[in-house]
Amino acid sequence: MIALEMITDVRQELLEITANFWGTDELLRLMNRGLAHYSGQVHLRETSAFLSTTDGEAEYTLPSNALSVVLVMYKIVANGKDTWRAVDASTLQEISRVSSQFLNNSTERLGTPALYAVWDRKIRLEPIPKDSTSSNLFIFFKARIPKVNNTGESIPLDESLTEAIHEYMLWKAWKKEKELDLAKDAQAEYEKGIREGRRFIKKQAESTRNRLDIHSNISFSRLVDDRFNPLA
Repeated sequence: MIALEMITDVRQELLEITANFWGTDELLRLMNRGLAHYSGQVHLRETSAFLSTTDGEAEYTLPSNALSVVLVMYKIVANGKDTWRAVDASTLQEISRVSSQFLNNSTERLGTPALYAVWDRKIRLEPIPKDSTSSNLFIFFKARIPKVNNTGESIPLDESLTEAIHEYMLWKAWKKEKELDLAKDAQAEYEKGIREGRRFIKKQAESTRNRLDIHSNISFSRLVDDRFNPLA
């Protein structure tokens, strides 16, 4: 759906066909507030990114649109070949218990990261990386839905979920107009849309729910190592 189409629909429900009380820019701001809130509640958008480690540096800033980290991979180069290994999720408390030298970044503390924790929008690795290597940290993460910058842009949601943003805009608009009963109804519909969004995410993962195959990072029958490679 194009943003202008939703803005027009919202105006019709507010009984204001032209931009009189409700200006286009204000309705676009409401739309973006709805997208930001919805993405925080539903965690719809999935993406990935490469980061680069620095010798002796424990913390790495997450991408600005990251909501939550799903998986972290670290690249090890052995015999001229890249091998990507998962870094286990942990907490600062657990890492501090594992390592009594938690805050020490001296040379003897450096190694291959085995644990990570997210804190202050940063990933902290343990042990601290010993390599200054480009794009050797690969993360999968849930991201914020991007803003709509003008009315000609498409709303970055699956068409089946855009009704939730429509109800969010009506909720906030009617609240401003002191139409509290209408605002309450729209809020209830928006919260229903959040539940539908969460079911949408759950359905995407159901294909793996009853999988019996066991995948190993060890190649049992092949001469070629077929472990995960995000560049493949």
